[in-house]
Amino acid sequence: MMAAVQRDATARGATPLSMTPYSITANKYIFRGAETEPILIDAAEGMLTYEGSATALRAGNAAEKNRSLAALKALVGAEAASLYAQTWNGAVRSALADSERISRKLAGVGLSQDWAAAAARAPTSSSTVKQFMQASLIIASHAALEAERDVLLVEMDGFDTHSDVLETTEAKFQTMDLAFDTFVREMKAIGMWDKVTLVGISDFGRTLTTNGKGTDHAWGGNYFLFGGDVRGGLIHGTFPELRVDGPDSISSTGQMLPTTPWEGLWRPLAVWFGVDESRMVEVLPNVHQFPPTMLLNMSSVFKSAAAEALMTAPEGSVVVPVASQDIPGRALNHSTRIALIVLLLVLSLAFAAALIHIWRHQRFPCTKRCAELYDERVTSRKSKSRVGPSPPNAT
Repeated sequence: MMAAVQRDATARGATPLSMTPYSITANKYIFRGAETEPILIDAAEGMLTYEGSATALRAGNAAEKNRSLAALKALVGAEAASLYAQTWNGAVRSALADSERISRKLAGVGLSQDWAAAAARAPTSSSTVKQFMQASLIIASHAALEAERDVLLVEMDGFDTHSDVLETTEAKFQTMDLAFDTFVREMKAIGMWDKVTLVGISDFGRTLTTNGKGTDHAWGGNYFLFGGDVRGGLIHGTFPELRVDGPDSISSTGQMLPTTPWEGLWRPLAVWFGVDESRMVEVLPNVHQFPPTMLLNMSSVFKSAAAEALMTAPEGSVVVPVASQDIPGRALNHSTRIALIVLLLVLSLAFAAALIHIWRHQRFPCTKRCAELYDERVTSRKSKSRVGPSPPNAT
């Protein structure tokens, strides 16, 4: 998304927006292939800085630390004949520069919420709450960091519930709720809630049936989306029939057939972030593979877009948010907007509530039998005037 927005600004002759990706986890694979490397933030300690040797650190010897830092900068600043060495040197130089710059910007930033108390109350690992605290610090420093568009990644794992699904899910949800509640209060306190959108994503779905004490891997899952500008309380997509012999199940264990594509959620989010419709294919290469009825629109997802649709509608007309609509190109908006991605590893609530059923053919192509089942479902649905996407290539 960031690259598409920048290329659009360059093509228009406009000033590029200030954008930075942050990963507040040890996991940055979601950014792989991006033109800009994410800045890594430690959940417990924030922006890590160079501390020198262990001996210098224990002794508080700043002079020794500064000497070794100068030597390190000289070492990685030298030209190298090896492409590998040159790439390594560049990565270290960037890491040192980012560390010094961001740690200065974040120094002295105060937060209004008692994050330590919230972390202490977390029934599972306090890491999730701490990650949201670091995200809050970065967002609170947006003016000092000159941020106009940022993407922040936080992560919570442990949802691969082949056993103890009820106990694990309940504890994880309590921790998530605690982190979300504290974060929302913080964003409202600093006046940034309307400029932040959170999207929860996951690897894949889980079965409706139990394997004894848990669930197994499946296909359709769900995402959640919330923020100050998000129209909350809505379920997008088609709510499935939660039974193993229903039209939405493709196996005897209750593997649910997705009804909304990956692109269905990310298209309006990308537009909100600033991606022009003419460049949407750069962000979502497969977006045109799906009928418009399967793509969520701006006015059904975001309050500001719904209000804009009402303001620009001809007098006397009635504006009703529908499943999709054409989104015209718009001028770059330099107001700050931050997408916070909540990566929930191997989570699905298909057995409890279907928020958005994700079609993930780009990453999880189905088996031959799965494709055949999908063809049967699509044929059945078309006979009832229901439209579905083409199945992925069988592997």
